[in-house]
Amino acid sequence: MNSLKKQQGTVSSVMFSLILAALVVLLGLKLFPMYMESFKIDTAMESLISDSEIANQSKRDITFSLLKRLDIDDVNRINEHNYKEFVKVSKVKLKVGIQVKYRVEVPLLSNLSLVGDFDKQVNN
Repeated sequence: MNSLKKQQGTVSSVMFSLILAALVVLLGLKLFPMYMESFKIDTAMESLISDSEIANQSKRDITFSLLKRLDIDDVNRINEHNYKEFVKVSKVKLKVGIQVKYRVEVPLLSNLSLVGDFDKQVNN
């Protein structure tokens, strides 16, 4: 009889562990694309700002260079139709700054969602 209670306790702890592991996997699967997209945007911004010709380009050219890089990296959130909401390019003489600010909302379960606010800035 005593060993039966031990087994029930072990089963419930295994079930709890499995549920917890499933929740962690679910969160990881939901968050990974959001952060992968963020990494792609970081990479595009860093490679653009390190370009030696950027100081000679207009704000519009810089913006469209960024949009081309994002398109190549398959970032669909920011495109030529909505970039004005997310991308700000500042230019003072030879100093260039790029800011990309956006929000990502990912449905989790039923009426619960995960929200990520991203505000990225690079300067040369």
